[in-house]
Amino acid sequence: MRSKRAMAQQNLGYDDTPVIPGSAYKVHDGTRLQPRIVTPGTVSTPEQPGAAPSDAVVLFDGTDLSQWQDVKGGAAKWKVENGYMEV
Repeated sequence: MRSKRAMAQQNLGYDDTPVIPGSAYKVHDGTRLQPRIVTPGTVSTPEQPGAAPSDAVVLFDGTDLSQWQDVKGGAAKWKVENGYMEV
């Protein structure tokens, strides 16, 4: 038994349409690369923060500045304390 996704990909697009100018693909081409599936995030509550979507880059998680840099490209030197950053 095949998954719904495999079945959907098999029937994706058309092959009897004209080629898009400047492209190797046809209009509504089922062989064109498809975007990856993104798992949605979850809702935040007063008791617990929600989770980010699977494709998100979390810039600040309350613990470190590893996704930040200063204007020269170096590590950010802001103070992180008690789940917040101080600029």
